[in-house]
Amino acid sequence: LTYRMARIAANLADSDESHIKAQRELMIDNRRLQPPSGFGVALRRAGRFEDAARAFTAALGVDPTYSDAWEQLGMSYEQSGDLGAAIEHYRRAIQLEPGRALYYRDLGRAQALITETLKLEEERFRTTLDRGLKLLDEELRDSCLV
Repeated sequence: LTYRMARIAANLADSDESHIKAQRELMIDNRRLQPPSGFGVALRRAGRFEDAARAFTAALGVDPTYSDAWEQLGMSYEQSGDLGAAIEHYRRAIQLEPGRALYYRDLGRAQALITETLKLEEERFRTTLDRGLKLLDEELRDSCLV
């Protein structure tokens, strides 16, 4: 049953009719949709971030208050390199369930990665600028000698 539900979530078509049908099949006793999220985790761990994001999005289509799916969606984006989207989804998970320390850890990690990336970019910028200034200085000295 779990595999069937996960496949339904992963293959969810864009049409309204199939979306409604999938929602009905995925809901059991009005409980939270967890199996597609589990399938999404397996996809994410396999490096299939886009497919994982679809599975988590399908879970959120059925239950938009499912904070774990928001967090896992954030992890998919983080691992694919989209830190801005990851932070956005982690914040949504925190809004829904502010008492979960895990969500704050994930948010902090993504923010630290952005900070680290910005520092590296700033360092690269400074290195490039220094090289450019040295070349310009050399060109000016050479032109004065001629």
